[in-house]
Amino acid sequence: MSISDIAAEAAARSSSIEEKIAASGLEPSGPWIFVSHNLPQDAETLFDWEIWRPVAGLPNEATAMEVEHIPSARVASRLFRGILAEIFTCGYLPLLTEIAEEGLALSGESREIYHQWSGPEEKAEVEIQFVLA
Repeated sequence: MSISDIAAEAAARSSSIEEKIAASGLEPSGPWIFVSHNLPQDAETLFDWEIWRPVAGLPNEATAMEVEHIPSARVASRLFRGILAEIFTCGYLPLLTEIAEEGLALSGESREIYHQWSGPEEKAEVEIQFVLA
């Protein structure tokens, strides 16, 4: 997908994931996590993207819900507070600048953890993480 596709994909996938979680007898236990692989610097270039939702419990046998663990990793992170239209200039850019100044290498994986979200025009609280090589 491309960066410009994320909003529509996130809305569609999150609804589907919430339905599967409920049908599986699980409970959400943490914020939404978006994982990007080789995130591009423009809105049209395609990249790999995943959406994760932490859950509590074990899935019931009647459903085919697959539960995985997000691998732990060494990351550089920054908490962004503001509207999502500003996340790249006020969140990603300062963090990438700090990473470069420290001479750290990136793995190609980045994560967004949505601690607070009410809509695209509302103030959000998103933890941005870059997995380090």
